[in-house]
Amino acid sequence: MNILCFDTSFADLYVAFGNENGVVCSKFVEHCEKNYASVYLASTICEILHQQNILAKDIDFIGVNAGPGSFTGIRATVSVADVIANELNIKKIQTNSFEILSKLNKSNKLCLVALDARKNNCYFGLEDSDIPFSPMIKPYEEVIGREDSYFVIADSLASEHFKSALNFEDDKHKLGELLFNCVLQKAKKSQTVEKFEPIYLQEPFICFKPKNEVKNV
Repeated sequence: MNILCFDTSFADLYVAFGNENGVVCSKFVEHCEKNYASVYLASTICEILHQQNILAKDIDFIGVNAGPGSFTGIRATVSVADVIANELNIKKIQTNSFEILSKLNKSNKLCLVALDARKNNCYFGLEDSDIPFSPMIKPYEEVIGREDSYFVIADSLASEHFKSALNFEDDKHKLGELLFNCVLQKAKKSQTVEKFEPIYLQEPFICFKPKNEVKNV
């Protein structure tokens, strides 16, 4: 069972390859101001497969994080995964940001995950013992104050709104392994999807620059 996982939904890029025994190798590329990390997605996938002497046609499952998170990152992840999976008839597995981050919870509480969504909103999900996370977008005031009942995991901006929260960005290099573990669990249960469904939850933010005034000469 060869499994390839990748994601750029958190703005950074991480790619992991492994089998039913676990992760064999992974690579993390941090987002920088000059380039989105997603521009290195295709080359990083090729690099890892080459290192492991694996051809793309030998992959049994492709797993991705479909969001929520960076709009550009989600779109890049899902688009590349769709092309590879459809061309080579590879089984598809989809997980989400909350399922991945909940793997960091080592407490005996259920998990609350919050990611900053701008405009005083957050992408929000509560762990339930019986059903998977249901991603939502809510104002912070509807989410804060639940630290006593849940173990809170958040990004840097969202964690500022909670009295106590685990900031996953303090140790982002674990994300590839966490994604792989989520996908491996679903692969063992044959929880595949027909098509990847990106979880955007809102329209992308677009900044428009005013046009320069045209002066008559």
